[in-house]
Amino acid sequence: MGTGPYKFVKWTRGQEIQMTANPKYFKGEPRIETGVIKIIPDASTRLAALLSGSVDLMRGISPEEIPVIKANPNLQVFTVPILRFQWFYLSDAMNPQSPLNKKAVRQAINYAVNLPEIVDNIVGGLGTPTVVMNPMHFGYDPMSNPTPTTRRRPRPC
Repeated sequence: MGTGPYKFVKWTRGQEIQMTANPKYFKGEPRIETGVIKIIPDASTRLAALLSGSVDLMRGISPEEIPVIKANPNLQVFTVPILRFQWFYLSDAMNPQSPLNKKAVRQAINYAVNLPEIVDNIVGGLGTPTVVMNPMHFGYDPMSNPTPTTRRRPRPC
């Protein structure tokens, strides 16, 4: 709250955080004198604020919002890799009475999941199929043996 490039000025709960440049920052005073982080929980309101110019920067953009933002000549979209990853968890797999207890059933489900289609159509091409860990995680092994569905697109039936 005072040793970084900005110093805390004011916090209005649920609305915004105000900061000002720290002239004593060890790497030199920041070029931007003041900053305001606006708290806008609703995604459509956040997008409207960006499109109207009332905010300059937005994070956490959904794949559906990207074409709308790119259509505005005054805005740019930048993507960066992150550590987050999603997975399916078969919670009933340890129950002996469950069909999921059978390895062949779990493998069939795994082969039925078309990861490239999920990446292309649900996350707008902004994902990477992986095994257990994201490549950015400590301990990730690129030589891990993924199932064929993570390596190639299945042939259509």
